[in-house]
Amino acid sequence: HRFASDTTYTQSLELTLTTLCDCVSCMYVTNQMKSEVNLNSQSAFVLKLWQKGKLKNFSSTPFAKTPFSEYWSDLPDVVNKHKTIDPYLFSHRMALGKYLIENTGGTQIWGEHYEQHWFWAYLAQLDWQRRSGRFEDPATWDKDEVYQWNENNPEKDVISEQSWWGYMNSKFIVATYLGAAEAGVVPRVQLKRNNLFSKDPAFLQCVSIWKEFWGGPHAKFLEETKTCSKLDNNAILFSHIWETHSNIMHAGVNSSVAVALCNRLPRDDRSIGLGWCNMVELLASMNYFVLTLDALYDVGGGFLPTIRVAGNNSSEFLRTNSINEFITLKNLHNLEKMSETSLKNAASFLGRVAHWKYGRRCLPVTLNTATYSRNPVKISFAVFNVITLAALPHSFLEGSIWIVVVSAIAKFFRWKF
Repeated sequence: HRFASDTTYTQSLELTLTTLCDCVSCMYVTNQMKSEVNLNSQSAFVLKLWQKGKLKNFSSTPFAKTPFSEYWSDLPDVVNKHKTIDPYLFSHRMALGKYLIENTGGTQIWGEHYEQHWFWAYLAQLDWQRRSGRFEDPATWDKDEVYQWNENNPEKDVISEQSWWGYMNSKFIVATYLGAAEAGVVPRVQLKRNNLFSKDPAFLQCVSIWKEFWGGPHAKFLEETKTCSKLDNNAILFSHIWETHSNIMHAGVNSSVAVALCNRLPRDDRSIGLGWCNMVELLASMNYFVLTLDALYDVGGGFLPTIRVAGNNSSEFLRTNSINEFITLKNLHNLEKMSETSLKNAASFLGRVAHWKYGRRCLPVTLNTATYSRNPVKISFAVFNVITLAALPHSFLEGSIWIVVVSAIAKFFRWKF
């Protein structure tokens, strides 16, 4: 009924399916891509492999194919040795994330190399934002120039205080660690430039939100995992992670500091940022599971634009050289314009699909097939699969309605024929 009579719902669903397909990584590595990368290299980060996933198919040491491998062993020990961090240095933020992964549960919970820890996706976002040049002051962005990441840039470790992306990221890395410290999970540290944070109500609110998460759902997860199924427990933990993530996003993006910094961004990149904020609501609705390093190995880091978009030249570069990133860019622009009602309808639909374990597990593959496949049979099956899972009854009332509807249809066809 919703599909047939509600045009807004249909349009928002179509946009949601397309956008999710583009923002989650492609699940299949094509023969063309295989010819473009050096498969004999066991110790080199390759962006296209990282984006598309299936890293274990190409290397017996998949971590070497991730961007983390370029600096992971060289990160400073800011917690035990320095005990003072500069939140506007990339290496210090990444070091905080590394400490959280290695000291909030241990290998018995997260695997021998902590590959099952949920915080890896947050560090992947941190790496993407630096590598795409979004941590630099927007005032220095040249609208006629296509940004290129330079590993030898002496300023590559610096996060500008004028970066909206850097400000928002602090809520998911720095505030996360401080919240864990407030909950007694990790040691306390001192912050340089503390005045930028101690006088920011939004940041302090985020620290409190993370403190509640670490001391509540996360602590409960660690305790219950000793006696319960880790798989079932993971789903519960992830739902709490996404709830916390959404609360952090709202606290950050609506702050006066964030609004002022966001207005300094070029229009196209501002739409990417705000569209990604809306995208988070959709990922939360489906309890998206690609947070662990193991999941990133398989599904990939995705096709978020790897260059900042300051003008038309950047957009045209993506259109010509990375069509998947260009599609993501356009769809994030559309998501930024999506009304609150349409966003809620789309989230509700995806939530119904993800209600089922099968649907939640297969949704990335299904959506990818619906977008990229040229096989009409596969596309039809993928769409049918999603709609069927969304339509299945979730309660006794819905089940009763289903029985009545199916009985009526059966009687109609019996009478008709």
